[in-house]
Amino acid sequence: MSLVALSLIGAAVSAYGQMRAADSQADAMRNQAILDLERAAEVQRRRKIREKIFKQEGLEFQAKQATAINKKGIEGSSGTALLLLEETNDRIKEQLVMSEKESAFEQRVARLNAGNLDSQANDIEMSGLISGLGTFAYGAGSTAAARGNFG
Repeated sequence: MSLVALSLIGAAVSAYGQMRAADSQADAMRNQAILDLERAAEVQRRRKIREKIFKQEGLEFQAKQATAINKKGIEGSSGTALLLLEETNDRIKEQLVMSEKESAFEQRVARLNAGNLDSQANDIEMSGLISGLGTFAYGAGSTAAARGNFG
């Protein structure tokens, strides 16, 4: 095998290695992006479960409040009793709103991160391709120049 052929093969192997390394890194980033999207979906699922539990606990607490009010002989429709139950209801609603906001933020962060990772993966693949082609072109040019076939 001639020196020219070995030089070209070496340049091609080096270029291929650069492109494969970039592809591997890009694949890892895309896999992480997929995990981030799955995390966003899981955050939403857990929020719905927490909401159900919190609503149930809130209803149970309100029932206990109503029972305690009735045991004390306070009429359920009196201003004090209604105010207490309304206050509890307002706290439950506030907690649900906070849970929704927290969940929405976590989902947004996970989706943005996934998008960024996917974009970076594309950039890495392009960089690997350009670098690999540059390596091959340099090797081919150097081989041609050494043989006196260039310029």
